[in-house]
Amino acid sequence: MTFKRTMWTLGIIAFLVLGVFVYLVVSDIMTKEEVASESNQTEEAESGKVSTEKIEETQATVGEDNKDVGKFVSKTHDFYNDTTGYGAINSLDWKKQREKARTILSEVKSLKANVTSESLIVDLEEIESYASAALEEKDKETIRNLHRMFHDLDIALNSYSGTDKVWGITETLESAQ
Repeated sequence: MTFKRTMWTLGIIAFLVLGVFVYLVVSDIMTKEEVASESNQTEEAESGKVSTEKIEETQATVGEDNKDVGKFVSKTHDFYNDTTGYGAINSLDWKKQREKARTILSEVKSLKANVTSESLIVDLEEIESYASAALEEKDKETIRNLHRMFHDLDIALNSYSGTDKVWGITETLESAQ
């Protein structure tokens, strides 16, 4: 009886040790993939650098002419900072994301009518495309791209200074380069 109990105990301990080992290996692999992904994203962002003068010029022209769009962009950018920043993109609340996508589609539709900047219209249409996709499927890359669109537009239209990183994903800032 003691031998059986000892074997069961050793078996359970071995199983637990194996489980911890597998967990650590998988966690390490995932961490390395996230670091590599962030490194690639940083390289992408650095390739899309825009001069401070061009940003200020865009703010003074497109931003000044589209203050209502700027307010919408700032508010939506805050939402994405709150719901996707600091690793939160890996555990998205899809209900919230879909609700926001519906709001975005509604607001962009009404805002586009008064926009005269062709590059900003292109960006708003791209945002509509991403928002529609967010309603269709649970793809965190779609949400990441929405966040990046609003991030770059917040820099282009407003005086957003949370970071100087520009993703280079918008026509509005692309046309400023």
